[in-house]
Amino acid sequence: LPSITATTFQIGGEGTGSYLRAQVDELRISNTARTEQEIAQSYINGLFILSLTADPDTLQMYPTWSTTPTLTALTDVGTRTLPATLAAWLSSNPAVASVSVEGKVEALAAGTSMVTATYQCHEAEIVIDVTAPPLPPVWETLDPFLIAPAANAEYEMPVLIISYLPT
Repeated sequence: LPSITATTFQIGGEGTGSYLRAQVDELRISNTARTEQEIAQSYINGLFILSLTADPDTLQMYPTWSTTPTLTALTDVGTRTLPATLAAWLSSNPAVASVSVEGKVEALAAGTSMVTATYQCHEAEIVIDVTAPPLPPVWETLDPFLIAPAANAEYEMPVLIISYLPT
């Protein structure tokens, strides 16, 4: 804000008939500049959380797949989406599905795991069902004759052979 020398000043208008068509709620004037993250954190810390849910609450995944669920809180001022980084995350079976501090869930091996997000004593659970692919990839080595370039060849061109049958 510019320096204010008058004893009163106006918020939401310019004083000549143009005014804000909204309600200003929880106005806070500070003597320091705040980042967007600091303002968001201050807002979230002031919410009274009634319940916490995760979307989706069930995930069907294959190994190596990853996703970050959305956390939604029912609060005293309505439903709000929370950053996944606010919650503490835990996987009941980290060999099947791991979860990072940022809330990113990664499928590791076939099986089932329960991933839980905890924030302000509330929990949201996600059932992770990891299915092994029907046929895992098979890596084969090629005949050395096919790998070695021909003697005195003018060009050498790398070749990748992929055998793929869609299922």
